Amino acid sequence: MNEVKIKFSDGTFKTYQKGTTFEKISKDFKGKYPYVGVKVDNVIYSLDDTVQENCSVEFIDFLDPLGAKMYKCGLMFILEVALKELYKDFEIHFLHSHPKGVYAEIKGDHILTDDEVKKIKSKMSSIISSNERIKKYNVSKKDAIKYYKDHGYLEKSR
Repeated sequence: MNEVKIKFSDGTFKTYQKGTTFEKISKDFKGKYPYVGVKVDNVIYSLDDTVQENCSVEFIDFLDPLGAKMYKCGLMFILEVALKELYKDFEIHFLHSHPKGVYAEIKGDHILTDDEVKKIKSKMSSIISSNERIKKYNVSKKDAIKYYKDHGYLEKSR
């Protein structure tokens, strides 16, 4: 059987081909805001994941507390990428999270100027505008520690 039946949060059912991405399925249910993830039988997945069996689906936007966390993590990643591309010797440490943002420290050989901060913001906008996918990888703790050590992130390898 190559088709799966999905029950949506509004109580409707629809049939899709097995292996269809949740992103493609989400286009049939346009919400007020863009979706950032999906709950499949109450387990959170990326929109890049595919449907493999009959299930219940609820799409998550950034107004949902889980969606806000996913969105915030995406922005943190983009900030780190922008910083590394512009200022390779600088490090960012995300210290505290709160409902409307994150407290972070950027450390380097000098304090960033207003112009440098504007460049980082511009680079972040450029990264977002490129609409590239962010692919999450699940790796073992051992592999993560090795990666961080190999790339000079000694703080993160502890």
